[in-house]
Amino acid sequence: MRNPKCHRPHRTHRPAATPRDIYQEVTDKIIAALERGVLPWQRGWDQVACGAPMNPTTGRV
Repeated sequence: MRNPKCHRPHRTHRPAATPRDIYQEVTDKIIAALERGVLPWQRGWDQVACGAPMNPTTGRV
């Protein structure tokens, strides 16, 4: 006999209309950034203005 507390209703699985190609989406975003002149592997901030990385709890650099 099943335990009524553990019973889960059956869910109907509906496959997506078209599966997403995550790899293609990421590739498209990188190519679009390159075409705009953005170099995504370079930091987008001025480290001199920001200073060295620091632990905000201890204050150590």
